[in-house]
Amino acid sequence: MAHLHEALAALPQGNLTARLLQLTSRVADESWENINDLAQMIRVVTGEDQESYLQEIGERAVELFADPEERYQRAMRIYRLVDDLDKLVGTASFLDQVAQRVSFLGFLDRLIPKSEKLQAIDAGAKLAAELAAFTTINGLPGDSIADFGRALANSADEDRLRVTCWILAEGVLPFGPDFLQLIGDQVRAASSGDLEQSTLFRRVRDLLPGGSDDAGRSLILGTLDEVGGWMGELVQARGITQSAISSGLQGLLDVGERGFDVMAAALDVGTNYFEHTGTQTVARQIVKRAYGEV
Repeated sequence: MAHLHEALAALPQGNLTARLLQLTSRVADESWENINDLAQMIRVVTGEDQESYLQEIGERAVELFADPEERYQRAMRIYRLVDDLDKLVGTASFLDQVAQRVSFLGFLDRLIPKSEKLQAIDAGAKLAAELAAFTTINGLPGDSIADFGRALANSADEDRLRVTCWILAEGVLPFGPDFLQLIGDQVRAASSGDLEQSTLFRRVRDLLPGGSDDAGRSLILGTLDEVGGWMGELVQARGITQSAISSGLQGLLDVGERGFDVMAAALDVGTNYFEHTGTQTVARQIVKRAYGEV
């Protein structure tokens, strides 16, 4: 795995992912700074400006990330896993290279949206992956749903933005305002065969306590119940609708009349917002710890 400063430096400023996150910050009225430099992250987190002190903090942060006995590389792998499994071969690289406007042309004609059931299972699995990353970073048991819910309700910066982006891209856009109910219903009713069709569910399931279909399903449903109130309030307070999201994306994605499900599918294969903000989350947590230890 790349060094911490290299992982941050690799984060783009103007690709589709960054623009989706900027849109999310505007729609949800959440502040976000797209930090891709370790020195800048240290200054933002600590408020310090003495160069020698900043260098000491940076050196300790790099050591913590590089240590395989620590939990940070595993958390980074979880964030990357979510986006890696969403990609279709040959499409993501095409989308990421476009800086101004993405016109899919014939590509969209070949892009088949997931079934509602598979879309719901994948959305639930992504939220469970967020739980897995949270417990990993904080050294908590993997089923600490209540701790996760409390932290999420009071979250800020990249953590808040990533989950808000999940609400937009995985929830409201494909399912509408009742996305929490719909996702929960589909996951609850899914057979073992349905769950096995989701590569993402299978991979995330193995990261969670129990490691079985039923255990994974239970954690997804428990997480939805725990965070549903906060998410519903956010959607209502900010007036987040399918039309509002679609309108905000018109300058980025040209999907014509193909519908919200195609737009959601395009975001699946064309963005890596979990990895992008997850890298920033891991860096921020490491810097906080390094600052306390130096």
